[in-house]
Amino acid sequence: MHIITGMIIAALMGKKKKDKPQSVLYGLGSPVRLVHSLEGRVRFHVDTLKGASLRCQRLVQQLEGIEGVHSVMADSRTGSIVINYNKTKLKPDLLAAAIIRLLGLENQLRQYPQARLVKETRRFGNALNSAIYDKTGGLIDFWSLVPLLFIGLGVRKLATDRNNMFPTGVTLLWWGYNSLFGGGRGER
Repeated sequence: MHIITGMIIAALMGKKKKDKPQSVLYGLGSPVRLVHSLEGRVRFHVDTLKGASLRCQRLVQQLEGIEGVHSVMADSRTGSIVINYNKTKLKPDLLAAAIIRLLGLENQLRQYPQARLVKETRRFGNALNSAIYDKTGGLIDFWSLVPLLFIGLGVRKLATDRNNMFPTGVTLLWWGYNSLFGGGRGER
């Protein structure tokens, strides 16, 4: 199944150019992204360096200590790092791994990328949660209100509806109970 999925994705993405080998960093959802690469010169973008000038300075010093690195320039305003290196001793992938290690970003490699829609929906839900919590003086929040509404609708549906329309009262009760007491609450 994975082979078929890979073939479909490869067909949709088009064929790769044979004359220039592509680095795995071009498509990697990594905290260190390869922006541009020439032999002996590479540019990376690192979001965690934006606004962190001291961290940039330390990274430059550490990278310049690596054998084969000629010079390093980092810009904390943009999160950009340009490294001039000896192409016979180093490769861009190794430099990216060094940056990840020096900045302690290994945990970010294990995270799955999230779609912007999911991130914005979560931000909206968290803002709504805070607003409801503040308005009720801490009595209830959004993440408790929704399951309680499901439970209330389920009880009402069980009491009034005898036609077994979808979703049933039992389903609404289950959704409410599972949302309130089940898994998934720690992911917010």
